[in-house]
Amino acid sequence: MTEIDQRNQIVGVQYNADTIINGVPFETWKSDLAEKQKRLEELLVSSTLSQKEKEDYQRRLAEVERQRLDEQGSYEAHIKELLDRISRLDKLAGQLPDKIIEEAKAAIANGENDLAEKLFTQVEEQADPHIAAAAEAAYQRGKLAEDAINYNEAFKHYHRATQLNPDETVYLNSAGLTSSTLGNFDKAIEYYEQALKIDLRAFGEDHPNVAIYRNNLGGAWVSLGQYEKTIEYLELALASDLKTYGEDHPSVARDRNNLGFA
Repeated sequence: MTEIDQRNQIVGVQYNADTIINGVPFETWKSDLAEKQKRLEELLVSSTLSQKEKEDYQRRLAEVERQRLDEQGSYEAHIKELLDRISRLDKLAGQLPDKIIEEAKAAIANGENDLAEKLFTQVEEQADPHIAAAAEAAYQRGKLAEDAINYNEAFKHYHRATQLNPDETVYLNSAGLTSSTLGNFDKAIEYYEQALKIDLRAFGEDHPNVAIYRNNLGGAWVSLGQYEKTIEYLELALASDLKTYGEDHPSVARDRNNLGFA
């Protein structure tokens, strides 16, 4: 995993401390992380693991350890992502029965991942006439797999979402990030470049999403040892974020930190 700090959240959903999501209390989040870490550590001592399985579990364990280092911050990021995922389902109004949409939203909000997986599987299997709905269901299943620190499964769903709706940059970015996590940096670059091209056309140079994709491209290129390319993308991301946010913003500090690393 590179030390470049990649950003997987698309600007749009605002989180504040007063937001309440039923069924996902902070204490439960902390205990779930501790349980995940314990389970992964136990799996890693198994002598029956293949090298590929071992590497996969090590990646999962590293992510859980990262989240536990800043439990409050990782929890807030988790809540923000839940809000984003719930709000995305409103876009499916008219394509799916309201009952299914509301049940899926409630399952995500309440942390009922097994129920959410069942609902999205049902949507994806039955939504062929509504490609956008099937793509969103695949994306949501990817998020559920990512929540479970199962990156191979998450990538499978994100990739399907990009095939069903290749113009949705949220899907492309998620597929790129998961590809990077799995060490497939060439594939990650393909996804990021496609997302960058789409949002450059839609929003122009100085948009937060454009800076995010360039930052992520820098992270992929540095992992391949292409430092000049890394610096090129990171300098563009910094210039854009400076125009958007000004000097005293975490994104600007992150861009400068990434440049220093490169």
